[in-house]
Amino acid sequence: MKTTLRTLLLTGLFTMAGHAADNLEQLLEQEIVQCLRIVEDPDGQTNVRSGPSTKAKVVAQVPSGGVVTVFPEDAKDGWERVDDNSENEHYIHSSRLKSVKAWKQIGAPTLGGDDQSAVLKQAGAEIQVKSRPFNAKQHTITKDENGQPLVDGGQVWGQDGGLPARTIEMTVKLGGKEVPLPKEALQHLYEPFMESLVLLTPGDPAKQALIVMTNGDGAGGYCVAWAFENGGYRGRAVFVPF
Repeated sequence: MKTTLRTLLLTGLFTMAGHAADNLEQLLEQEIVQCLRIVEDPDGQTNVRSGPSTKAKVVAQVPSGGVVTVFPEDAKDGWERVDDNSENEHYIHSSRLKSVKAWKQIGAPTLGGDDQSAVLKQAGAEIQVKSRPFNAKQHTITKDENGQPLVDGGQVWGQDGGLPARTIEMTVKLGGKEVPLPKEALQHLYEPFMESLVLLTPGDPAKQALIVMTNGDGAGGYCVAWAFENGGYRGRAVFVPF
């Protein structure tokens, strides 16, 4: 049986509330840390292939500086299997992926009085997250082949079979400059858990950073990581690591 993300958070996921930790494991569950990878490719992007071989079909590309999640136990001959919410197996060569295990993490955001907002301001970064009521009238609601609801054609992250109650808004400043976020950065993400907001960086967030949250209503729990490099947004990864 999978333990829900919210249960893990409430039973000790954050062990150093109010302080920046020296390594990632002190704030985030180890299973989350082990899944995260940063893409580093001198060509500016790396190939996602249908199998663990350079002869396998290229099915997608990820920009350098972007974030992906992998199944560490499924690594094959120098290739990492990507967790891209696909029924098919997809791979990236491990030489193009960097672990974040050694990155410094900063947590314990300042929460608003109603716990529907949070601000994390440290190390030259300022992240503001807000929760807003979901208004179904402003969206197109359909169902997939299994009868599960879709919002604007996409999966509802954060709910286990129902419509969302809360949406996410986020503003990010790195090195004193606001980073423009495209619509897809927050699209289909719901039920934010403000206390889970964590900033990961190898040093200067304006040069490289991840913002991580674990959200959901319980059974619909998920993790999202947004990637930033040189003051720009580089993509996101959404996954269920447990």
